[in-house]
Amino acid sequence: MTTDHVLGAVLFAGIVVGNLVTLLATGLFLRRTAAGRRFLRDRLGPPPG
Repeated sequence: MTTDHVLGAVLFAGIVVGNLVTLLATGLFLRRTAAGRRFLRDRLGPPPG
């Protein structure tokens, strides 16, 4: 593997990890904050049950 391959792999891994962190943070925000719950309720309707 050349240096370019290593740097490309590190860059790709960083992008993937960054996207996962963003998705996790968004999910936590929507579930745990009043504003997030209100957003979900407005978009999806009241929770079942």
